[in-house]
Amino acid sequence: FPYTTLFRSQQAAKCDQSRYPVDLNQGGKTPLPHLAKVKQAARMGELLAWLHADNKQPELAADILLTSLAGAQSLKYEPLLISQLVRAACLAIERESFERVLNSLALSPAELDRLAAALAKAESEESAGGSFTRASVGERATCLSEFDLPPDKLLDLLRWKGGGSDARGGGSDASSVVEKLTKH
Repeated sequence: FPYTTLFRSQQAAKCDQSRYPVDLNQGGKTPLPHLAKVKQAARMGELLAWLHADNKQPELAADILLTSLAGAQSLKYEPLLISQLVRAACLAIERESFERVLNSLALSPAELDRLAAALAKAESEESAGGSFTRASVGERATCLSEFDLPPDKLLDLLRWKGGGSDARGGGSDASSVVEKLTKH
């Protein structure tokens, strides 16, 4: 499984933009299984980059670093805060990988140029702030749409988000919230 994910990341690294099959019409209930896979691919990339560095294989180590960076960046256009947080976690993993590879292995000028160009592009995009701005707008739109839900759908959503029995044992927190909202 992790090798399949990494292989797909290598294919995706060749694309400047990619998308995952996410149906945002489900609002807060949208399943996001790709996020765990992207993070797992980042961890696998970290291990493989370290392995290639330890085996004195600079070109392979550089290829893995670039692939892992592209995998993290594949989330940059998703309008969800959790996607951007996973992307940030993956970038932190990549930073550690870059440090370890660069501190343990001499890379050729061509490999250093490839890595520098990829990092400069990522830094430029990150400093513009578009990913987190997009995520903030997406989260706001999702939350605002939840205010327009009918009471039964709102109750389902509140239960799904963790509503349970209150401390007095008299019904669920979600039910009491919906009841208060519908009385006004």
